[in-house]
Amino acid sequence: MNESEVALVMDVITGMFKIEGKYKDKLQNELRELNLRPVVRQEPTWIDGAREVAAKLIEETGEVTIVEVLEEYPLPPTSSNRVAGGVFKHRMFRRINTRTIQDTHGRWRTVGVYDLGE
Repeated sequence: MNESEVALVMDVITGMFKIEGKYKDKLQNELRELNLRPVVRQEPTWIDGAREVAAKLIEETGEVTIVEVLEEYPLPPTSSNRVAGGVFKHRMFRRINTRTIQDTHGRWRTVGVYDLGE
């Protein structure tokens, strides 16, 4: 961590807990040693591709749900359905509504409707 990140974390911790001076210094040193930089991926993931598809569909229709994204860009067979939940967890998307649908098993579900944020 850099010094400003260490200071921010220390403010949160010392706001919640009383820490003696020698332990405070040790904690600050340990925080400085942390490497919290994002991992750079060598190749795109399924979610990256699904986000591209979602953005394209929004440009074409004005809005999209995960249902349309999955129709256009299905999950790999080895992936859990839960992976699809991460598609719209990005600042490029903004939830604008909800829609009730019936899934393939006949159950009713509510899904988010998204557009591209500002």
